Amino acid sequence: KVIWVGTDDGLVQVTRDAGRRWVNVTRNIPDLPPWGRISQIGVSPFSAGTAYVAVDFHETENNRPFVFRTTDFGATWTNITGNLPNDEPVHVVREDPNRRGLLVAGTDTGLFYSENDGAWHAIGDGFPTAPVYDLKFEKATHDLVVATHGRGIFVLDNLTPLEQSAGETLPTMKLLTPIPAVRWALFNRHPLELSSFAAPNPSFGAALDYYLARNPSPSAPDQVRIEISDAAGQPVRTLEGPAASGFHRVVWDLRYDPPTPLFGLAGGETGGGFFGPSGGPQVPPGEYHATLSDGGRRETVTLQVEADPRSHASIAAFREQARVALEARDLLTMVDREVNRMSALRQQMETLEYVLLMNPKSTAYEELFAEARGLQAKLDRLEEPVYDRASRGDSKAYLHRLSSLRDRVVRLRMALETGYAQRPTPAALEELARLKREAAERERQFTEFVNKDLAAFNKLAAAAGTSQLFVPNAP
Repeated sequence: KVIWVGTDDGLVQVTRDAGRRWVNVTRNIPDLPPWGRISQIGVSPFSAGTAYVAVDFHETENNRPFVFRTTDFGATWTNITGNLPNDEPVHVVREDPNRRGLLVAGTDTGLFYSENDGAWHAIGDGFPTAPVYDLKFEKATHDLVVATHGRGIFVLDNLTPLEQSAGETLPTMKLLTPIPAVRWALFNRHPLELSSFAAPNPSFGAALDYYLARNPSPSAPDQVRIEISDAAGQPVRTLEGPAASGFHRVVWDLRYDPPTPLFGLAGGETGGGFFGPSGGPQVPPGEYHATLSDGGRRETVTLQVEADPRSHASIAAFREQARVALEARDLLTMVDREVNRMSALRQQMETLEYVLLMNPKSTAYEELFAEARGLQAKLDRLEEPVYDRASRGDSKAYLHRLSSLRDRVVRLRMALETGYAQRPTPAALEELARLKREAAERERQFTEFVNKDLAAFNKLAAAAGTSQLFVPNAP
């Protein structure tokens, strides 16, 4: 039933009984000139009797700032103008609902914050020089919405570093407590309106903020490690962040570690291409832990991942989708490791064949060259069903070539991960089992090729005095 009113002729009035009785508290404000404009009154989210009043006198040719605070429903006031610029009127002051005493003021040229009701600091990085007429804190997301006069609306996403560090003496390393992350069901309602203006969205995922007090020595690594694990302690994702002094933010995209990348293939870290999944599968909602490691120091915080509030899917559906998607990811890793080993062997063959061609008069080299070409032909026959190298770059390959094992695994991953909390269909499970059997058989054939054909070739190469070929344990 408490209502505050500010008028355009400089009066502040308050009622504590929903308007039955009003009290003019303007006379209690110390050293307040007459005829100011009170456009906003910031009421404390922690106490009904606490309010912040900014008075604008620029229409009386007075550009000085005037900011006052009361904690007793206007009976007494304290001037908290402090060190605000003395030639900029203040239009609005609000208190952060997540941090008592953390104030943000909008002036005629920008933004300022105070952590102790009076010592003000500019918030200027990336913010334009513009009058700020209104402010709103979004408590759940810890965002600050800023309304300017003439430059539109801005949002400062996720103020938790300021909320958790203001007025505090920070240790040499601190991983801040993250706010819950939402696994949104993303879609675009206007995919063809490419010319329409749209501001960038916040980064999707969990924002992990940390503070380091020192600059690393020349011998120290320039990255710190952040490890994500689930509630059972199982590894989920490993990230890296800057190791320089100051505050840093690393955003986890709510995905597991990606599969092993395919060397030399366009399409991102997983080689998925335009239609393939990006990175690893998305994690189900639940509790996770983030651990920051810097040298020998470690710090762990708990992180909650929440489902899209518009979704009614069960947690069992999320977990089942993630479980099967991880099986498909691991299957792609198995296939890609095999292709990487084949690629490494192929590069050695091409180099050796080039060297042998440089000595055409040697009978031993001629024989070895013929053996190398035959060995490469066998490798081609092994690789083509797994990864069709010949069709790379052919946009119409699907019309005249059978899909390779890898292509089918990538498509299955996309089918398993596309729906939001969508349980895998019986057909998808059958395809996954079928692809696992085929991948195991292809791996067996390549192992047999290495143990027999490659070993025999290496004996000939040793006898001819040339370098031998080997298959590395590709990651």
